[in-house]
Amino acid sequence: MSGNGKHEVIMAGIGGKGVLLAGQLLAYAAMEHYTSVTWSPTYYTLMRSGPSECTVVLSDHNIASPMVSRAGCVIIFEPSQLQDFLVRVMPGGILLCESAGLPPVGRTDIRIVKIPATEMAMGLGGPQAANFILLGAYVGLTDALPPELLEAQIDQRFPVGSRARELNRHAFQAGLEFGQKTPS
Repeated sequence: MSGNGKHEVIMAGIGGKGVLLAGQLLAYAAMEHYTSVTWSPTYYTLMRSGPSECTVVLSDHNIASPMVSRAGCVIIFEPSQLQDFLVRVMPGGILLCESAGLPPVGRTDIRIVKIPATEMAMGLGGPQAANFILLGAYVGLTDALPPELLEAQIDQRFPVGSRARELNRHAFQAGLEFGQKTPS
């Protein structure tokens, strides 16, 4: 079991967009590849549409703290959360974000990757799969872990033959391809 160093990612959005699910599946998949993994979810209300976030740390070494104030990658699932999380991208890091409704970013010291995840998910059959497109793009951009590990988690989470399983697998693959094709 050996990953490739350490990856810290903050995922931010609003309740109901699959932020916590994406982070949880990333953490479960990473347990097959890294010696230490943490997943720290935070949600601010008990209803849909309230802010939610999670932090996932993947490491080949012990993780001193699951708390991460700034990460090498921040994924914005909902553009309304951009301003709150923009400062949490480390200089030289990656900001991966849903492009629909995205305001100007205004930072030049980070790599900004915009992806029309909701539009892509609608093209696949359901906007609710945008989270898997963003998750796939993260894996494609960072090579944080083998994609097969996340595909196995999707298969474990959703019933065999279900529409959700097929949609989410296709969405993850579409995001993965987007991330792999995005220039560095």
